[in-house]
Amino acid sequence: MLQEKKSISPIFWVINQYSITYFVAQLVCNLVEKVSALVNTAATYWKPSLATFWYYGGVEQDSSTSAEIPTAIQSLSKTIRSVQTGSFKQLMLKELKSATLH
Repeated sequence: MLQEKKSISPIFWVINQYSITYFVAQLVCNLVEKVSALVNTAATYWKPSLATFWYYGGVEQDSSTSAEIPTAIQSLSKTIRSVQTGSFKQLMLKELKSATLH
């Protein structure tokens, strides 16, 4: 007696093809493809801007000289004093901007 090999019924395959797991797997695959394409596009677009940013960022990050340290200490003590007295509340927006950007 020969036994026939049981093949997977087409109904079982259809159920598996449309199951939640199959759907989620397809969704994740599509999402990964789209995200990787988006990242590659963004990297291509931003590469020149980032190169410029890193160039000027490296120039701006010099270490302080010994002549600049007393000025930095004076500026910090002035800021602490204005916080303690509350005088920073009386400054105009232009003055606040210039005080914080130097």
